Amino acid sequence: MTEQPTGNPPPIWREEQQRVRTRLLLNDNQIEAALAMLPPLLESAETQEYLWGMIKILLLQARAFQAQGRRTQALSLLARALVLAEPEGFVRTFVDEGPPLKTLVLMARDAVQKGSLDAAYPVSATYVQQILVAFTSDEQTQEGQAGSGSDIYVLADPLSERELEILRLIATGKSNQEIAEELVIAMSTLKTHINRMYSKLAVRNRTQAIAQARKLLLL
Repeated sequence: MTEQPTGNPPPIWREEQQRVRTRLLLNDNQIEAALAMLPPLLESAETQEYLWGMIKILLLQARAFQAQGRRTQALSLLARALVLAEPEGFVRTFVDEGPPLKTLVLMARDAVQKGSLDAAYPVSATYVQQILVAFTSDEQTQEGQAGSGSDIYVLADPLSERELEILRLIATGKSNQEIAEELVIAMSTLKTHINRMYSKLAVRNRTQAIAQARKLLLL
């Protein structure tokens, strides 16, 4: 028995599908179209207090403004995302946006050092450096894989920190009940995370999720 949702998907699910579309538009250099889609998604995420969704949307907006050469606006959006993400310790969330965002994070580091970043969002220089270290580590890993002839797979919509955590617990053989208890979350919340994870991995059950995660080097 699978845990895929039936009927109409919940709002967060639909919004994540929309976010995937905006990322594809950005990758296809359709910047204006992507920017038009993002504000209502951000407003919805804020209304639902969906922190990870807010951060990802802010990063997409920052990438879009950066692509247009609007550096000040891009850095302000990145600064807001950093301030929201630091208490949760999110790092992979930034790295998964790839080289365009690394360039922007490097700019943010320089702006923090000069004290010229948006004062409304007090960004930690230590946190920015932590993210840059993760970018470098990720690049070195991918270079090693390319050198060994391994295929490199990238998800269109990367797993969140929480989804990765759940995936790793699933891989250890823990039941949903055990995972919910360990993470101190409601079963309904856990199932929402799992369903989102299955959708991103394009799988229908635990066995497929673990196999796909290993192919993607997530485990």
